[in-house]
Amino acid sequence: MRVLVPAVLLALACTPTRTPPPPSVVRPATHVDAPVDRTWNITVQRMATAGVTIKTIERASGVIATEDMSMQPQQLFFFDCGTDGRGKRIEAQLGRFNVYVTGDSTASTIKVTASYRTAVVEGHALRTIQCATTGRFESAFEAQVKVAAEHAH
Repeated sequence: MRVLVPAVLLALACTPTRTPPPPSVVRPATHVDAPVDRTWNITVQRMATAGVTIKTIERASGVIATEDMSMQPQQLFFFDCGTDGRGKRIEAQLGRFNVYVTGDSTASTIKVTASYRTAVVEGHALRTIQCATTGRFESAFEAQVKVAAEHAH
C-alpha cells in the first residue's frame, strides 16, 4: 500500500495540464446607417426568429441580455476554451450574449458581446472555466442587423 500512494501521486503530478485559451477578441461596435428604432426592432426580430430566450430587454438603455444557451457542435468556431492535458479541444457548454443598440433618428450602433463557459475536471475537482470569444458570432450577427436595417424601408 505504501508503494501505491507515491505511484498515484507521481502519476497525478505527471498528468499534463490544461492549456488556457488566448484572450478574447476585442472589437468595436458596428456603425449602422439607420435610425436606432429600426436597428433595435430588427435586432429583437432576429433574436426572436432564432428562438433566443431573452432574459432582459430594456429599450431605454438599449440593452438585451440572453439566458444561458447550450452550445452546439456547429458553433465551435465562436469560442476557444483551450485544450485539455492531451491536447484535445475543450468545448463550451454554455453561452450568454448581451446586445447594445444606441443611436438617434439618423444613425445607430450595435455591439454584441458573448461569454462562454464550460466545466472541466482538474485534479479531483470540477471547475467552471471561462472561454474566449473569437468574435465571429458577434461580427456576423452585427453584420446581419446592419444590412437588414440599412436596406429596410
